[in-house]
Amino acid sequence: MPMNPGRRRLPPGREESALTKPLDVSVSLTDCTFGSLDPFDSYPQTRFPREQVQRLIYGFLHKIAFQYYPLDMSTTSNPFLISWWPLALGDPALFHVSLQTACLDEELLAQKGFQSSELLMADSVALLRRKVENMSLAVQDGTMNSVITLAAIEFGKGNIDVSQMHVDGVKKLVNMRGGINSVRQTSPLTARMVSWVSMLIMGHPQFDTQDDVGLGDGIPCIPEWQLDPTALNDLSGFNNIDVDYDVWNVFIRLRSVLERSQRMPFSPTQLHDLTCFVVHRLLLSTPNTETPSRHQSPNLFATQL
Repeated sequence: MPMNPGRRRLPPGREESALTKPLDVSVSLTDCTFGSLDPFDSYPQTRFPREQVQRLIYGFLHKIAFQYYPLDMSTTSNPFLISWWPLALGDPALFHVSLQTACLDEELLAQKGFQSSELLMADSVALLRRKVENMSLAVQDGTMNSVITLAAIEFGKGNIDVSQMHVDGVKKLVNMRGGINSVRQTSPLTARMVSWVSMLIMGHPQFDTQDDVGLGDGIPCIPEWQLDPTALNDLSGFNNIDVDYDVWNVFIRLRSVLERSQRMPFSPTQLHDLTCFVVHRLLLSTPNTETPSRHQSPNLFATQL
């Protein structure tokens, strides 16, 4: 069958499918009293009343997005609004997970139990299990966003074992995509979320870093990291410092990068990426840090979700 020349081809992680398209049963947001930022005027079907769903959408777009990414408080550039939310509107699993974050916040404040968020958790897990049964759906950005968010939610509840199983699952998804740097090519936000949250939950880095010239499939360094660190650095006062080479290398490169930033300030996302890279590099240099495995099994069991 000839291909439709007008069909838009999407990069890995953004493939269209029956699960990622908005469901046929959609609800208009044009009359939403909360002033929703929904750009598609529709959202996937849930088991909850329309008014409750719209309230949770409002909570996510106006509160949770900025709590999750306080580095950018602008509604026109916050990555949870311009990157995450459009994916959620086309991905029922991610949509349910996103609502769950707003629902938990709402129920924590109300102190009347967690009935709705528990139902959303059950529905989120069921939808995710359907996705991971299909290889092309399993490696999508939205799937990884969903799994790592569920890991964070379970960690916050004190369910450490379940949280760590989610981390193991998302690590396998990342490996199936070719590494964390490959994920970053389609969704920098997904790569940041996965690397940060997995490290916090497991207590040590779960992904390697690229080398100083930007080679490898690990967490990427910013371009300024690759420049000659001695060009702007007067290191005469540090010659007698007795530190390991790996730590010294991070020190002189970071000092050089920060010197350059005095002339051309970094954006919040650049600072975030730099911090993520440096923290991972330093923690990976310690003797007791477990090095991330590069040869994990590609099998992803539904029980890990």
